[in-house]
Amino acid sequence: MTGSSSLAAAEQARVAGDLVRAEAILRAHVRRKPGDAQAYSQLGVILLQAGKVDQAELMLRRAISLAPADPGYGGVLAASLLARGRLAEALTLLDRVPAGHPHAETALFNRAVALDGLNRLTEARDQYRALIDRFGNDSRYVLGLNDVRFRLGEVAEACEGLRACLRSAPGDRAVLSLLCMMSLYDDVSPAERTLGYHMAAARATADFDLQGVKPRSPHELKWFDPDPSRRLRVGFISPDLRDHAVARFLEPLLSHLDRARVELFCYSCFGSGDRVSRSMRQQVGEDHWRDLWRLDSHTAAAAVEADQLDVLVELGGLSALSRIDVLSRRLAPLQVSAIGYPHATCFASIDGWIVDSVTNPSDVPSPIRPTSTLASAQELWRLDPCCLCYQPPMNAPDLAPRVPGGPIRFGSFNNICKWSPMCVGLWADVLRSVPDSVMVLKAAAFAYPEVRERTLVRFAGRGIPAHRVELLDHAPTGSDHLLCYSRIDIALDTFPYQGVTTTCEALLMGVPVVTLAGDSHVSRIGASLLHAAGLGEYVAANAAEYAAIAVSLATDATRLRELHSSLRSRLLSSRLCDAPGYSRRWERLIRDRWRTLCAAQT
Repeated sequence: MTGSSSLAAAEQARVAGDLVRAEAILRAHVRRKPGDAQAYSQLGVILLQAGKVDQAELMLRRAISLAPADPGYGGVLAASLLARGRLAEALTLLDRVPAGHPHAETALFNRAVALDGLNRLTEARDQYRALIDRFGNDSRYVLGLNDVRFRLGEVAEACEGLRACLRSAPGDRAVLSLLCMMSLYDDVSPAERTLGYHMAAARATADFDLQGVKPRSPHELKWFDPDPSRRLRVGFISPDLRDHAVARFLEPLLSHLDRARVELFCYSCFGSGDRVSRSMRQQVGEDHWRDLWRLDSHTAAAAVEADQLDVLVELGGLSALSRIDVLSRRLAPLQVSAIGYPHATCFASIDGWIVDSVTNPSDVPSPIRPTSTLASAQELWRLDPCCLCYQPPMNAPDLAPRVPGGPIRFGSFNNICKWSPMCVGLWADVLRSVPDSVMVLKAAAFAYPEVRERTLVRFAGRGIPAHRVELLDHAPTGSDHLLCYSRIDIALDTFPYQGVTTTCEALLMGVPVVTLAGDSHVSRIGASLLHAAGLGEYVAANAAEYAAIAVSLATDATRLRELHSSLRSRLLSSRLCDAPGYSRRWERLIRDRWRTLCAAQT
């Protein structure tokens, strides 16, 4: 076989999905021709696809050493480094690929991804725009651009950008999934439209993954053993089994579920580990931890199915990096959504969504239409008094003393994309009602001058001058972040997408939170948290009451001092932090649903 025919044969095998044969052809080729840089580069790509990232890097570096004058090989290595989270190294290589290179488009896209991952968001946005201007509206570029715009606080513009993309490519799964998530932050997006996006995304995902095959029922799973009382095999699948907000609400379960009654498995969909993922891995056991991030949907589903679970809990919904797609065919008799995503996913193969009676009151119509074919099987499973349990960080700093006197300082440390026009209007109403008061805002996006300027303009448009708005950006450590709460007296929740971790953090650091209860899960989670913490008096039913509660607190110095000193202990002794009790209730809920399923079988 000639050199060129070897490379062609390897590529044919790769396209056909036979990576083993492709690798064998190329290894034989480089033994015959050890100076062929192209072959080493092609072999590196094959190894990368096969998940052999260390070997891939060696082959790609060999290609560069053989042809140092060709920056294209560096661009291929950069793709390998991106997959391993080595973003700065990748960016250095990508910057060397000239605009006229045959692989310039791929290099420019990977450069945008690297900038995005390094949180150089304005540069990433500009790179995505340049890609679209030069190469057209590839959905990857449109998705990247609008995801970055969203995180820079340009929510309405990002949603419209995705809707425009959807008009030209209806049914695009990636676009639908991102639009589902973004629409939850949009205060002008009707609930019916948001539900429609979720139903369309569920349909598109099922159509793609099942390819005409009917989803299995629980009773079709060969390992289903309808014994209502036996020990259950329960798995959690998420991209957030790491130092992430979701982990703060999962760790209490992993720590306190009764292992005599529940055997736990974890499926991580994120590439790199950290101290939190290592702790979780230790809790469930090395032999019960699976890394799915490198696997395609079919292989990932097979890995989960091999564990023959009774219950599979997905924690990511339609958020970024979620592997909810693998649940389409059904990998456990019971499949349920919980913790990490504040809307019904509408997947027919997911049986329930764990909520509570505050987030989703029984007298309020469900966001899941019972007449919908896709959503009819997905029920609301209420776990009261709160569907979440907060585990404070072990290294939480002591409460910092507050300097008496000075203006009242309101604040919000929520992500900038949660500041809807209605939300900023609520805050401005409060500020106008308390003369000389200040609004302290903290967000990573304030590292960018244009975001700071746009924020000040938004408040100025509501009659709040710049000297009454204080902007803080990223704190270097978690402890430093928590200490920033000492700079505010009263936290004002966002709307409609409310704070979760930030609300719990504020209470932990002695700062009362005022929230507005809306008519959806995402706009009622603040009420659920405060009621569980025993602080229901700070939940407003309407905008006027929201302002009235905030003003009442601001004008009662004695009450504020008492709250600042007592809130931490009240939080820690409340049901919101009662991990043993929460775990017992969670296990009882799952067991009751399991018994119902077993009864249907018998």
